[in-house]
Amino acid sequence: MNKFLSKGETLIFIGILIGVFIISGSLDFTEIFLEFAHNHEQWELDELVVTFALQSIVIFVFLLRKIKQLRINVKRREKTEKLLRFAMKEKNRIYGIIAHDLTSPFNSIIGYSDYLLNKYNSISLEKKMKMIGQILDTGKNAHDLLNNLLEWSSNISGKNVFYPRKYNLNELIGNSISIINDHAKNKKIKLNIDIPEELTVYCDERMMWTILRNLLTNAIKFTHRGGDILLSASQNESNTEIIVSDSGVGIKPENLKKLFGEDIDFSTVGTEDERGTGLGLMLCKEFVERHEGKITVESEFGKGTKFKVLFPLNAAVKVKT
Repeated sequence: MNKFLSKGETLIFIGILIGVFIISGSLDFTEIFLEFAHNHEQWELDELVVTFALQSIVIFVFLLRKIKQLRINVKRREKTEKLLRFAMKEKNRIYGIIAHDLTSPFNSIIGYSDYLLNKYNSISLEKKMKMIGQILDTGKNAHDLLNNLLEWSSNISGKNVFYPRKYNLNELIGNSISIINDHAKNKKIKLNIDIPEELTVYCDERMMWTILRNLLTNAIKFTHRGGDILLSASQNESNTEIIVSDSGVGIKPENLKKLFGEDIDFSTVGTEDERGTGLGLMLCKEFVERHEGKITVESEFGKGTKFKVLFPLNAAVKVKT
């Protein structure tokens, strides 16, 4: 070897070679050092030290890379475990909603329908109309819950396509608001709309309607018969602001922070025992944030609640899938 390599190059080559063999597990460090020293007694001690120093560097670099890879693997495993825990939590939550919150309205519908079928001729017209109205309201609540479940499921599975564009807000809500208005009329609640004729908003159409549907349905749920709800909007140079305010029961201060909590299953009963799951407001928050917007709430217990939603103008929003 010395015919082709200088003594220094030979030291480097031997040091690296021995390091590789030790790393691979085919050689023992102590045995190699003693054997090499015995067979090269003519070499100076400092030359041997240099050789094995090079070998140690090779081992050190190898170990650093191994440690880095181990850290990456640990982070991946922790991320996978976190996703699995989240998936299990969401699956259990869906099962809970289906088992209780979704079966309850259907039990009510079946119960009222069965009573009307068997007692139809013996009950007053007023009672019949009241029960039919209860069946209608219960059916609408079940429909809203199903819509939220489907939206939520699509959102957490990443199947929701986000396609924002500019819309006239009045035109956007015009075709769908009648459904909400019918719901309000059943409780004799007046739904007022105050939106400038030419006001536009940059949003995903389906997500926007999901946000408005949930906020308005929530307002109806917590407003007494004969109350008022106002849907208003305004715009400045950077944002479109949409406000849903009601004259309902309001929210206790200690419950305000629970409204958008993902880890807290928080829901209260409406003024006429309407039930919910908390999914609606959680969806609102997720969809508003998808637009890089912000949702806030102001409330005074016993006097009413106001939800404010800010949508940035199109320059701040990017299309995502």
